Amino acid sequence: RTPQSQNCSCMSEPSIGRPFDKACMPVPDKIPWKVIFTSLPVYAYAIAFFCEGWVLFTAVTHIPKFFLLHKGYDIKSAGIKCIIPFIGQFIMLFITGFLSDLFIARNYMKPTHVRKGIYVIGNVISAGCLIAVGFLDNLNSAISCLFATIIIDGATRGVMLVNPLDLATPYAGIILGIGHTACNLAGCICPLMAGHISGNMIIERWRFVFGITAGISLLGAIAYVVGGSAEEIKGITIREYRYSECPTKNSEKIGLLPKKDSTHSKSDGQ
Repeated sequence: RTPQSQNCSCMSEPSIGRPFDKACMPVPDKIPWKVIFTSLPVYAYAIAFFCEGWVLFTAVTHIPKFFLLHKGYDIKSAGIKCIIPFIGQFIMLFITGFLSDLFIARNYMKPTHVRKGIYVIGNVISAGCLIAVGFLDNLNSAISCLFATIIIDGATRGVMLVNPLDLATPYAGIILGIGHTACNLAGCICPLMAGHISGNMIIERWRFVFGITAGISLLGAIAYVVGGSAEEIKGITIREYRYSECPTKNSEKIGLLPKKDSTHSKSDGQ
């Protein structure tokens, strides 16, 4: 709903260049905090975002240290190659977004199944690649797995970014904020946990860190499969922006009001 659809004078020709009339400013509905914070899909979304963040932050913050200590490779020496996985992650966002829209538009799968499928597949593959890093002796293979972890994470991140629009379009920013809070909380906790466990730097402890990460990733997949959704939350009403109706003599001219049918006007006169 826009000022055009509400025939507001603020959209008339004479008002161009002048401040909006206060009567024509949108009046939003109250935010349904109770509905949002008692919704299972919102909690499933937050848990899934937390677990996705845990995998990504583990890969970004601790794998380089692992390479340096146990592979004798300083990843900083790779130079510009270090940006390759993040470029791949960026591209992966577009690929999964295109496939998601394709499957939904052609009714191949329901939106909820599309979101869950992409999240689970992406999360499981990322966690599997992360575990493989700790067991591969070949340096190139280990680096490839690290890059794959970051790239595939783009698929799960894409789901996390768009799911709030599914749940409550008018309040998507609020739900996204909840998810990002959970994700950043993982970014605070996982480096501390990994640093404490891998304190004496032996390879077995690093593998334990990667195993914990895989378990948390699995937890996120289970939570999202059980409670996740791409349907609008029950109790959420679409926010309507209410405008004062202020038709002017120019409204018909600029298309704000439907033009009168001259035929009907003549017949009415007769």
